[in-house]
Amino acid sequence: MTEERTVSCCGEAISYFLTRKNVKNVNMRIKADGTIKISAPPNVPLRFIEDFVRSRYGFIKSSIERLNSEQRQAPHETKPSDEICDGGGIYYLGEKYTVRFLCGEDDCVYINGNELIAESCDTENTAFSARLIRDWLYNRTAELFKRLNSEVSEEFLLKYGIKPAAVKMRDMKSRWGSCHILDGTIVMNTRLIAYPEMCARYVFAHEYAHFIVPNHSADFYRVVEKIMPDYKYWSDKLKGG
Repeated sequence: MTEERTVSCCGEAISYFLTRKNVKNVNMRIKADGTIKISAPPNVPLRFIEDFVRSRYGFIKSSIERLNSEQRQAPHETKPSDEICDGGGIYYLGEKYTVRFLCGEDDCVYINGNELIAESCDTENTAFSARLIRDWLYNRTAELFKRLNSEVSEEFLLKYGIKPAAVKMRDMKSRWGSCHILDGTIVMNTRLIAYPEMCARYVFAHEYAHFIVPNHSADFYRVVEKIMPDYKYWSDKLKGG
């Protein structure tokens, strides 16, 4: 069983995921998105584990700084989350569109009615047309996240004095977002562009709330609800409800 926990160290709250299993020692792993994973034997006291995390504070901070540096230096790559093909379906901001590859003088992507159209002078190169759409989606996602971060951070600044976070984008399979308290960073899942805008707004509110309450207690959800009273509805949308 895995549970999310938080420990205070050097005036900062460190969130980590603790898994109890049959291992000999307490182990730490920091994933590429900055998530801290701890595995420990069932009989090791929680106080020992918390002291272990505190003892690795310098390592945690330097590792996250290194990961952030690597991400800044890495070349941008758009990675398809699903196959994009002529005549296929694709979701954008909660609406389903039919993909069309059309011939045109300029390389461009646009919406016409219920169709998402990629125009290029070489319609035989379907991989290029698909890439045009992936790049278009990536740019629309970046624009959406930039605006929502500005809007949501303004509310948290006014109500709680929380400074705006730096936002990173990543295609993630298991999480809609993650909050890295140590460096004031929020990572958002690019797949959110397929859902209604309010779903992405909820994820921003959820992650910003972790700067105040770094766990998923009742106090945490009271913060989320104060910012977004209907958050449960949009949370359920992300769960398929």
